Amino acid sequence: MADDEDFLSEMRGNAGRLSDCLSSLLHRIEQLETQKIIKNIEINSNHNEEILSSPTTITDKLLNGKGKFYDSQLTSRREYLSVDPFSGQRKLVTIIERPLPSGPLRAQSPTQLNSPETEQLIQNKKHLLASAYESRIVEIQPNLLEGLEVEQICGQFVAVKVTPELSKFIRPGDTLVELDGQPFINKKQIYQPKGAVQIKLVLSDLYSAPMEFCRVLDDYKANIISENINQNLLPYLSFSLQRGDILQILSKNENYFQARKVNDLSTSGFVPNNIRTRPVAMLCPYGRRVIALIGANGVGRRSLKKMLIEYRPYEFAGVVPITSRAPKQGEQHGREYFFERKEDVLQLIRDRQMIEWGEYNDQLYGTTAESVRQVIRSGRVCVLDCSPKAISSLYNSEFMPFIVVVASPELDELIQLNKEQTNNLDNLKNICEQSCKFVNENEWAKQADLLLINRNRDISLRRLLDALESLKSESQWIPLEWLQTNFQAPPQQTTKVTKRK
Repeated sequence: MADDEDFLSEMRGNAGRLSDCLSSLLHRIEQLETQKIIKNIEINSNHNEEILSSPTTITDKLLNGKGKFYDSQLTSRREYLSVDPFSGQRKLVTIIERPLPSGPLRAQSPTQLNSPETEQLIQNKKHLLASAYESRIVEIQPNLLEGLEVEQICGQFVAVKVTPELSKFIRPGDTLVELDGQPFINKKQIYQPKGAVQIKLVLSDLYSAPMEFCRVLDDYKANIISENINQNLLPYLSFSLQRGDILQILSKNENYFQARKVNDLSTSGFVPNNIRTRPVAMLCPYGRRVIALIGANGVGRRSLKKMLIEYRPYEFAGVVPITSRAPKQGEQHGREYFFERKEDVLQLIRDRQMIEWGEYNDQLYGTTAESVRQVIRSGRVCVLDCSPKAISSLYNSEFMPFIVVVASPELDELIQLNKEQTNNLDNLKNICEQSCKFVNENEWAKQADLLLINRNRDISLRRLLDALESLKSESQWIPLEWLQTNFQAPPQQTTKVTKRK
């Protein structure tokens, strides 16, 4: 019954939003039609006084001339001029009565960024972003590239350190996209050219750079020089700071560090080391640092995780797993997997630095605790589709997981939802049995913060988002040991799971 009430509540909410959308559309139609009427009406002052003294309709006058603006589907439409008694401003009042369609109402979604309309907009150079955020191509002599340090982060090659001379061409935080028209896929490409090269650059986003931040404690006015770098001043590409500014630190040396402003990533450069700062970290607004989706196989945990991350990529993120196998063609280190030696992965397991791990085809796969920490330090919630045993490594004050059990509906309902799989009833029956057993018998399922019966992926996503939104405003009940600094947590247990095909 509770699920039915949630479903009805969701439908009522959708109907309300559609009604609001329709009202906005009708209001806009009325505005456009009124503007068209005003543009085509010519009323002399005497005629105005006559209408103002007795507000009669002017429909007949419009229809007698060129102003045939009426839709035959309209029930009625009247216009008259009036005067505001306080300001004396003249207004044309339009009253429209329109029958609503008897069929279902549909609201068209706004234009997507990858739509043909947007592509045409970009081709016509009506840019959606400021010029500082657009890609650019620079030509650089090879000797200057010796002062460039690049890190591969999230599959991108980001400039984290540049020399003062090179900073006129490449800024700290730039992503190297192409080199002489070819995709940039390896750091070695920087040091191979023998002549001038053309590099395509684009500003990296906040999460594709080192996740180290600091708060500025004093105002600072930059002393910028562009020619003589031997003076006792900072080099080219310096910028002023105000107390309270948050900086993303890209690299450091003995004299200054290279950073950029978080609230304007295009402002990057050199900051002196004598500026007082305090290290800070982003904290997600939900209070919990990890969302752990657990449940039986086949209930849709992986799909729900993917939808959540795609819906709000700047609030939720997954981790890049680690593996001991060799990369396949097209795979990149740090994008699909972190490719490490088998001995190194085994050492991480022995050091209890793995959240979970498993073996498949004599190769190791798993999730490291450090990869979860990297997501948390970026100010996002780490979303994991993990085994229940992995919760043992997460259930502490460092990760503070929000545990969500994803379960399947009853068998009859599941069959109706998967009519195309009616020839595979045994599989559906097995999913229901395993899900029911998991919900009723698993110890972590009994301690879960939320139970989702996954009848519909969109509704399940909305229920999950609503539950997370409530964390911002409602009291949360967490284990007491998460708040006790002197609490001794039990030894971390290494969890071994079998990798799903």
